Amino acid sequence: MPTFADNITDNQILLGVGVSVPDLEQESQPPAFAALVDTGAQRTMVSSQVVAHLAATPTGITSFLPASGQPLETPEFWLNINIPIAVGSPEGRPFTFASGQDLSVLLLPFDPPNFDVLLGMDLLQRYHITMWSGTFVLSN
Repeated sequence: MPTFADNITDNQILLGVGVSVPDLEQESQPPAFAALVDTGAQRTMVSSQVVAHLAATPTGITSFLPASGQPLETPEFWLNINIPIAVGSPEGRPFTFASGQDLSVLLLPFDPPNFDVLLGMDLLQRYHITMWSGTFVLSN
């Protein structure tokens, strides 16, 4: 089973993800952005930097209820989010398997200082997640 493991630092799980606009001619590797794993978030969200870098076009406007309890409206985008999972090849050499999904993501209502993508349960539900003793393991 392909697996990604990393340390939990300062009570945060940060990892690099590839983000692209589906069905567009792109570079061989999508641009990488820092992502925060948030198992309490229902939806995946991206910063304005991601949207600007990809020149992504909104597919609509939606409202959501953040932790503050005050409903907000924000643009929605159709993007592909890839999580790189390093696995070994039959010859014993490591290679990277990018496991991802096209999904509707929302624009973050603020620009966080240390990440550009907030991974919510709409994407994370595809994986088996284990957290113990300061380690985060993601498998598919």
